Amino acid sequence: MLTLFPQYRFGLGIGWLMTAAAAGLMINAGTAWYWPVLTIIICGFSILAIAEMAAASRFQALLAIFYRDGDPKRFIALYEPLLHQRNSSPARALTVRAYLSNAYLAIGDAQTALRLLDEAPEVTGKEAVNAQALLAGNRCSIYCQMGDAGRAEAQLEQLKQLGAAGETSELYRAIPHLESQCALLRGQVVRMEEVERQAEQAKSPTVKANLELLAAQMQLQSRHYGTACTRLQRLARGREEYWAVQRARELLETLPAQEDSAAPAADGCET
Repeated sequence: MLTLFPQYRFGLGIGWLMTAAAAGLMINAGTAWYWPVLTIIICGFSILAIAEMAAASRFQALLAIFYRDGDPKRFIALYEPLLHQRNSSPARALTVRAYLSNAYLAIGDAQTALRLLDEAPEVTGKEAVNAQALLAGNRCSIYCQMGDAGRAEAQLEQLKQLGAAGETSELYRAIPHLESQCALLRGQVVRMEEVERQAEQAKSPTVKANLELLAAQMQLQSRHYGTACTRLQRLARGREEYWAVQRARELLETLPAQEDSAAPAADGCET
């Protein structure tokens, strides 16, 4: 984590310098310096730990701007400079890009979201499978937003295959949600109970908005126009920059007042 934040590298250098100097002193001076040297070593490692915790805290604070506060544009402005930090491992570099890609997707810039993933370094070794799953799941979401059912389903199939290989990462929990998105692109009617449950429980404003939009689209597909329009109208009052909000407004403009097949006529959509 320290590789992402140069301002904390000074503490890293001081910590290692103190530790190395103390080790050298102990070798040359013998046991007479045992306790002073041990104190210096403890202080050195403490500085290292504090620097690492400060960097981790800063990283989490940045993520909170997007996932907790729901402000993707401010997050992008503050977070994007991390792309230019060197000495990160390929897995860390991919993670940085994935978060940024999600933010761009949230504001409807699918092309930039996809480019960020395509330009990520290759991850090998024991982290390779999770890296492939991360890429497949995120690309599936991007292609769904683009309306490209073929590519979305190809990425979803890759994610399923990786999950079938025995991985238990949380990355695979998105499969039912992605299956619903792909089915909608194909014009298929899908069950929405799980999507509604996820929408109610979602803590991230952008995730909640996307799930609410998916639920409304599923209701429209099932010809439940009144309840769909109520959901879309509620969503349309959200943050201007959210792609889900923009899409909800577009759908409302194209829908005439219609009766809900599962509700009284008075529940029709009024735009």
